[in-house]
Amino acid sequence: MTIARIAGNAGARNAALDGLRGLAALAVAVGHCNLAVTGLDLWGRTVRDLAGMSAEAVGLRLLYLVAPSDAAVTLFFVLSGHVLWESFLRGRPGPAEGPDYLVGRAYRLLPVAIASALPLGLILNASAGELVANMLLLSTSMNGVLWSLQTEVLCSLALFGAWLLAGDSRARLVALLLAVLVAAPAFRGSNLFLFFPAFLLGALVGACPGRIWARRSTLVAGLALLTLASFVLSHGAVARPFEMLGAAVVIACLRARPPALLCARPVLFLGAVSYPFYLCHTTGLELAVRLEPALGLADPVARVAVLALLSIPVALALAWFLHVAVERPAMRVRPRLRQGRAAAPPPYEHAPDRAPVAET
Repeated sequence: MTIARIAGNAGARNAALDGLRGLAALAVAVGHCNLAVTGLDLWGRTVRDLAGMSAEAVGLRLLYLVAPSDAAVTLFFVLSGHVLWESFLRGRPGPAEGPDYLVGRAYRLLPVAIASALPLGLILNASAGELVANMLLLSTSMNGVLWSLQTEVLCSLALFGAWLLAGDSRARLVALLLAVLVAAPAFRGSNLFLFFPAFLLGALVGACPGRIWARRSTLVAGLALLTLASFVLSHGAVARPFEMLGAAVVIACLRARPPALLCARPVLFLGAVSYPFYLCHTTGLELAVRLEPALGLADPVARVAVLALLSIPVALALAWFLHVAVERPAMRVRPRLRQGRAAAPPPYEHAPDRAPVAET
């Protein structure tokens, strides 16, 4: 079986998007290693600041283009919107399937979040209250990346509402996207209004057929828009729509013409464990930050490299364990509140129960 058959069949799981999810999680981990050494000041620099920076600082700022942690999270949101919407199109859920959808979301997100908080809480010596609040996504005090999980919960629930309003009408979906964009300035500080357009753009990816998506030049343009927006315009609300649009273009291109690289076994493994890895990389980084000073390194580039080399293997090991011991069993025992044609399939927007293996 060819890679194209695995990644491109209608209704089949797209292996390239699984691989993309894994590489995006890795980009977040490496980007956070860079952030731990260089801080928010360098992270916030744009192309206009390069002239007044040292060569070393320029190199570390450019590392964010290779491992763009912010852009990778935006990509996660657009990808979630795409995969969830495709599941709605297949399952055709109605209002009666809402409770089943809520249960699916809870079983998909909470078990790994709960289990991943335990080793981090032990390292940080967290109180019982703090630990429980982080486990239930009510606080981000232990693991800063949980803000994106909170946003994921809100936006994925709102997306179900969008499906009930728009169904498979592209015109209504576009109208809803425009309405959210118009309303967003009135809700500054709300992650729901800031990032919900990413989910809606993801929902529209499947409605964009055409040969243009099979062109590698279009994929390159999408990647450039995704990774360079904050570098040119600065981080924040100004660059975010461009990142979202770039992510949607990248996903559309990979649907139309999946590259072999994203279907390679190591990349698919990253995709399979991407959700627990995303949560566990903070644990690996906390350990690495405690060990790194003993090496006495002064060079920032070396420090970033050491943090990555120390933290990522630990995070991958934890992620694999949680994938096998928690994530997959949780999805297997997840109860069905409603059976039949209209029941929505369980959403696997972060990682599959079993990553597809590309055959040649």
